[in-house]
Amino acid sequence: MNPRGCFSSRETQNKAPADEQNSTSDERAQHHRYNLRKRARICYAESSRRKQPPRTASDRSGSPSAAPQRKPCRPVIDRSCSSSPVFLPTADVPRGGMPPTPPLSPPAPINLPPMTPPLSPPAMITDTLPLITPLNDDARPSPYAALRLLRNFTCTFVREIQSTPAASVLLVSLPDSTRRILKLFPPPAPGYRDLCAEEAAAYAALRHHDVSNVPRCHGVVDRTIQVRGWCAGWHGRGLLLDYIPDAATVMAAPERLVRKPALVTDLVKALGRIHAAGVLHGDALPRNMLIDQHDRVWWVDFGSAATTATHHVDKRYFESEQWAVWDLLANDVVPAAREGRTPEWWIIGG
Repeated sequence: MNPRGCFSSRETQNKAPADEQNSTSDERAQHHRYNLRKRARICYAESSRRKQPPRTASDRSGSPSAAPQRKPCRPVIDRSCSSSPVFLPTADVPRGGMPPTPPLSPPAPINLPPMTPPLSPPAMITDTLPLITPLNDDARPSPYAALRLLRNFTCTFVREIQSTPAASVLLVSLPDSTRRILKLFPPPAPGYRDLCAEEAAAYAALRHHDVSNVPRCHGVVDRTIQVRGWCAGWHGRGLLLDYIPDAATVMAAPERLVRKPALVTDLVKALGRIHAAGVLHGDALPRNMLIDQHDRVWWVDFGSAATTATHHVDKRYFESEQWAVWDLLANDVVPAAREGRTPEWWIIGG
C-alpha cells in the first residue's frame, strides 16, 4: 500500500485471488438461461509505471509510425424513413476507417398459438381428499403377476446417472453387451416404506396393462448385487430397466417444448394412460419426463407411485395430477423457456 492508502499495481495483482473469492453477484460465471456479463475490474490505484508526457503535434508528424488523424463520424439521417440514424464516416476519414456498429434491435417475439388443454379442468374440491393409505388385507392376492426375480445377477458399471439417499441409478452393461438401467435401493429402515416393493408393484401394473410410454422392467435383483467397477457388493435390491438412448429430460431441454408444442399434449396423454392402469405417479415433474430423438415421450421414476391394487387412491387424485401437469408445462415451463428465465417450479424447490 502506498502512502496515499491505495494499492499499487503489483499489490493489486497479489490481491486478485481474494477478490475473485469475494466477487459480487454481477461477476458470476455465465448461466445458460441468463445474459450475465462479467464486468471488468476497475482499479482506482495509481499505476506504478512512470507516466509519459503527452506527445505534441510536431512529434506525431515526425514519427514515421504515427497513425493519421481521423475525424469523428457524423450521423446521416434519412428523412424518408423512420429508422434509426445510420453513422457514416466523413470525407476526411481514410478508406481503411470503419464506422461504429449501430445498436442491434431486439429480437422479434415468438408468436405461438395458445395451448388448449386436452382435458377439462377438474371440479372444485371443497372437501379434503382422503389420504392414500395401503390396503390392510395382506391375504388378498395381487391382481398382477409379480416381476421376475433375477438370481446370480452380474453386470459391468458404465456410469452413474444419479444418486440420492433413496436410490442410485446406474447405467450398466450386461454380459451380452446390452445396456440397461439398474436402480438400486438400500434396505428399508424399520417403520419406513419399502420403495423397491412399491415401485416394483407400479411396474407390474404398467406391464399388465401394456403401457408403452414407460421403460420396461425386466425383473427384480435381490440380495447381494455384483457391479464390477462400481462397488464390491451392494447389499440391497434393485430393478433392471430398459435404457432409452439419446433422451433428455424436460428439465434439461425445455426448449424442445417451445419448438414443438404438441409434446405437451403427448406428455399429458401418456400420463392419462398411466392413470388408466391404476398407477398414480406422485412425482410428475419435468425431471421425470423424457423426450427421445424421435420426439417420443416417456415417464420414468415411479418411486413415489401408488397403485390401486395396493393402496386406497381416490379417483380425484388422478384428475388433479393430470391437470397439474398440463398447467405446469403450458403456463410455466414453456413460457420460461421462451423468455430465457428459470421456471417457477424450480425456484420454489419442486
